[in-house]
Amino acid sequence: MANYLTIRFVTFIPRNISPGTPFPNWVPDPDNIYQPDAWYGGDAREFTPYTNNNEQGTYRTAQQVNIDFINRKLVHYRGIGTTYRYEVNAANQVTNTTSATASAACLTLPSYSFAADGSTCTFRIVCACGNPLETGAPVIDYDFTITAYRSNGTLYMSGEYDGFPAYEAYKQIDYSGTWLPILRHDPRVTGDTPNALFPPTDYTVNKWN
Repeated sequence: MANYLTIRFVTFIPRNISPGTPFPNWVPDPDNIYQPDAWYGGDAREFTPYTNNNEQGTYRTAQQVNIDFINRKLVHYRGIGTTYRYEVNAANQVTNTTSATASAACLTLPSYSFAADGSTCTFRIVCACGNPLETGAPVIDYDFTITAYRSNGTLYMSGEYDGFPAYEAYKQIDYSGTWLPILRHDPRVTGDTPNALFPPTDYTVNKWN
C-alpha cells in the first residue's frame, strides 16, 4: 500500500537539439530564420528524475505533486527556468545576452479530489507557459489528468501535450526508492521542432503506470 506518492512533471530543451550547428545545445531564434544571428539557450541535459524546483536553468518548466493518502492532502509545487537569448556575430561570438523568467502562474493545478474512502486521488495538472522574451510566442502546452491508486501506487494518466520541447514525468512511492518514469518524449527522436509549440497539441496519452 502506498501512503504517499510524489509525481514530477518537467519540460526541458535537451542536449544536442541543433546538431551540425555552431551551437548544438541552443535553438535558433525563429525571428532570425533568414539571418540566424540570435539563439535561445537550452538545458543541455538528458532525461533525469532529479530535477529540483530550485535548480534554475535545468528545465523550462517543473511541477511536482505530493499526495498524502493518510491525511487526504495534496501539495503542489511549481518552478520556471530562466530563458536566455544570445546574439552572435559572423564569427559565432556572443555579442549580447538577455534573460527573463516567466511567471509561474502559467503552471496550474485546476482541480483535485480524493475518493470518499481515500483509495484514490484524481487531479488535473496544466502547463501553458510562453517565452518571456518573445511577445506572442506559442506556449509549451500540456494538460494531464491523473488518478493515483493507494493500493499499489499505480497511476492512470490521460491528456495531451505539444511535440516540443522534451517532456518527462516520474513517480516515487513513500518518498523513497526508485523514481519510475511515467512519460518521456524526446523531440530529437520524433523530429519535432519549436514549430510544434503552435496549436493544436501534437500527442495524446492514455496509459497505466
